[in-house]
Amino acid sequence: PAWITELIEMVDGYLPAGLADQSELMDPLLCLERFAAHGELPPRPLPPFFVCAGTADPLLQDSRRLVQALAQLEVPCEAQFSDGEPHAYHALLWRRQAQQCWQATFDFLERARAQALR
Repeated sequence: PAWITELIEMVDGYLPAGLADQSELMDPLLCLERFAAHGELPPRPLPPFFVCAGTADPLLQDSRRLVQALAQLEVPCEAQFSDGEPHAYHALLWRRQAQQCWQATFDFLERARAQALR
């Protein structure tokens, strides 16, 4: 099918041949997990993170892994998991949980900004 060809073209454009074994370039979460597993810190400090995901998101486990890796690296992170919501639910602005996610995002950013100014 055409979509497979398009997908292969996107992967080749993002990660050219010869770098295919560099999985950390394809999935930065693997890089954070590697640092955490070895008790190392990334070469530069990471900013605070806000992670939001719906519990019906196929990438939910990746979001949970990100929260766990950041905790092991002692990087400030807040997470919000919304029951039953799909991937990118926060773009569905008419939904109550999307509105709550945006409010939580703005609140987080305000706290992070205030902390950075101290």
